[in-house]
Amino acid sequence: MSSLATLSRNISWNYIDAAVALIVYLVLTPVIVNYLGVTGFGIWVLINAILYYLQFLDLGFYGALVKYIAEFGERGDWPRVNGLIQTTISVLILAGVVALSLSAVVAVWIVPSFFNVPPDRVAEFQLAVLLIGFQLLVGFPGSVLSAIYHGCQRFDVLSGFSVLSRVVIAIGTLSVLHLGYGVVGLVAVQILWRLVHAGIFVMLLPRLVPEARLGLGPVWGEHYRQIRAYSGWSSLNELIDEGGSQLETLLIPLLLSVSLVTPYTLVCAVAAGIFLAIEPITETFLPMSSVYDARDDKPQLRSLLLRGSKLVMAISLPLAVAVTAYGEPFIHLWIGEETVEIPSGVMPLVVASFTTTAFVMTGAIILLAMARVRELFWMSVSEMILVLVLVLNLVPRTGLPGLAGSLFIANFAMTFLVTVPFVCKQLNQSMVAYVWISLLRPLLAAVPAFVAVLLLDRVLDSVSILALIIKSAVVGLSFLAVFWGVSVSSEERELVLSSARELWRRWRPA
Repeated sequence: MSSLATLSRNISWNYIDAAVALIVYLVLTPVIVNYLGVTGFGIWVLINAILYYLQFLDLGFYGALVKYIAEFGERGDWPRVNGLIQTTISVLILAGVVALSLSAVVAVWIVPSFFNVPPDRVAEFQLAVLLIGFQLLVGFPGSVLSAIYHGCQRFDVLSGFSVLSRVVIAIGTLSVLHLGYGVVGLVAVQILWRLVHAGIFVMLLPRLVPEARLGLGPVWGEHYRQIRAYSGWSSLNELIDEGGSQLETLLIPLLLSVSLVTPYTLVCAVAAGIFLAIEPITETFLPMSSVYDARDDKPQLRSLLLRGSKLVMAISLPLAVAVTAYGEPFIHLWIGEETVEIPSGVMPLVVASFTTTAFVMTGAIILLAMARVRELFWMSVSEMILVLVLVLNLVPRTGLPGLAGSLFIANFAMTFLVTVPFVCKQLNQSMVAYVWISLLRPLLAAVPAFVAVLLLDRVLDSVSILALIIKSAVVGLSFLAVFWGVSVSSEERELVLSSARELWRRWRPA
């Protein structure tokens, strides 16, 4: 299969998964809020935040394994790949045991002492936290299977089963909520499905990736040292960088109130539509850039940086405009205005921060493929320190807007003062040209999109889900029309049209 056909297949499957994820989330969230209440939903968000942090106990082995499977698989060195796979399985079983132990510690000592949770909900909270330890005990070694398919760029398999997972978990969620099992039942559903999911992946492996061999390998040794050299800094970077995205969820009940977790989470969920739209594309960048790095092909990496960042902006910016304009009305229609109140200014600040992250995402993935994880880690540490300084000074006086503003200021400063210059230096890419081509020219197309917002509010002033969809679609089309004219080169137009033809060829009716 050609590289264009492979890329088209991967992206199309990823978008199918993203679409199903969006539908499931939109349907389930009001149901969960209705069954659990605002406080119960806040507890559910906190449980997922704790789970998110405990997942970093995989020590970055998942990302490292994806990189090395892509790299050594490209060279045909499957004995080395299998050694890395087997060592990773052994390490992640141990990580699962540690995760279970830590979840018990959090449940017994942290939950009742540090979180402002109603006394009658503490026992439920503790049991759910303990269960997420069992979830990781199962999930850590099972993630090796996903890493194999990821490294081999079999996104059709990953996305296909992700779609199935979302549907099954949605059905299970509705069932346990109807039966009254609350957050404990929600965690139990995920544990059961992880077991089934891993079993299916194991059965498919001999057919889809026949070169791969599962088993237990030595915890210490050559393969461990090789993968740990990359994953050590990678895991620290993920903990600070990606884990920082969940920091506000923990800070809100510590500095403010657990009841404020719900409105902030809903704002972030709507703004995260930006990531939902771009991640089907950016997920393909790590194995792709790892292959380029294995070939020492800097021109291809520079091309990926420029075109990947521009493509990400082409998708992110119209969504950012639409969410800024219509995000709050959508939440009130979706959840209920009487259920949740959103402080002024939070939505645009969160959207601006997410859009900044989207812009730098391609460059960060390329740095990961080039094994520049140590530098990424220190960038993330610097940003985290700046966030904490700003949060501790602003949040007690300004509440949620101060939290959102702190995250945006730190993100913007680190992106354009540190990360972008470093990426350009590594690839011998002019920073001025990179920012102009990938960001400033796409931003020109955002101007008519904002004008469209003003005009649409005068022409169509009704507030309904259908009206918001129509307005958002018009905003997006106005952006794309200008973007196509001022930001896309003739070569890029031909590449887009070729990709579209390939997608149509793959998905057209027989």
